[in-house]
Amino acid sequence: MNKAPILLMALGFVVVTFAQLALAQKPVNVTGNWDVTVRMPNGNVTEKWTVRQVGNKLTGTVKSAGSELPVTGEMVSGVFLRASFKEGEVEHLIRATAEKDSMDGSITIGRSEYLWSAKRSQ
Repeated sequence: MNKAPILLMALGFVVVTFAQLALAQKPVNVTGNWDVTVRMPNGNVTEKWTVRQVGNKLTGTVKSAGSELPVTGEMVSGVFLRASFKEGEVEHLIRATAEKDSMDGSITIGRSEYLWSAKRSQ
């Protein structure tokens, strides 16, 4: 008995199911104030982010350790945040998945990558 058609049907079902789940995610608007934590080797670093989202474009500020820096970015597929800012000559690249009141992902600083998370400020 040839099992190839059954395997192809099962694979097709899995692909369609995951595609529907991906399309079912509602776009998130990240406008607002966020408490950000960066998990560094020597301890956590906290930042305050203020973000404005218009369509898919993001602008805002990052406040940390006495400095305030501009941040720009975009939302991809309504739930994936991609943003960057520069501190001196060092670029910070953020990639995160956004939900209504939280974001989780990573930040690349120079050649190092760290875990990054944010919660909407109360």
